[in-house]
Amino acid sequence: MLTSSWLNATARRHNEEIFNLDSNLKGHSNYKFISALLVRKAVKTAISSSRLDLNLNLNVALWDYYQDRFKKIMKKIKAQKLKMTQVWKNDAVVAISPMKLSNDSDFTSINEGDIVKVSANTKGHGFQGVVKRYSFAGGSKTHGQKNRYRAAGSIGSTAPQRVLPGRKMAGRMGGKKKTILGLEVISVDKIKGTVAVRGSVPGTIGGKVTITTE
Repeated sequence: MLTSSWLNATARRHNEEIFNLDSNLKGHSNYKFISALLVRKAVKTAISSSRLDLNLNLNVALWDYYQDRFKKIMKKIKAQKLKMTQVWKNDAVVAISPMKLSNDSDFTSINEGDIVKVSANTKGHGFQGVVKRYSFAGGSKTHGQKNRYRAAGSIGSTAPQRVLPGRKMAGRMGGKKKTILGLEVISVDKIKGTVAVRGSVPGTIGGKVTITTE
């Protein structure tokens, strides 16, 4: 049985070979992740085809998967978030998030129907309690309680003599980078310089967003 440690060792061994295939891959920020994916896919291909010489066919499968998946390197496009709206498409109302691209030349990298991911800083909400921050139910209004409607309640056992890291409590909400995956490009308007995706994207109206395409 092939273990993850063997796959990782194979990935490291084939790193140099993989990225010598194309100079564009050298220096890629996700080169280790890409290499691991290549090796795992190659091993599955070699095993499923019942090939005896794993090392020989590993290189073949690596090249095939590389050509199919990573020939087109992911590109990051800077844009500005606009107000959400709705459009009529395929006999249904579709909620979309339009974004204005910063550079007109980026239209060559994105087309209608593409699947992209959008990253931006979320809206800042300041210091908030657990009801708003984590959707806690709050305390009971009866049974002798008073002013406990939005209290956090117990924060755990007294045995550790401290508050465990990661405990959900009141604190600063929002203002952090968030990435939404799997957004479909609904429309590309080169005249207005906008790209619209299905669903919502993080951030404030007029805020900067990053669209990552493949």
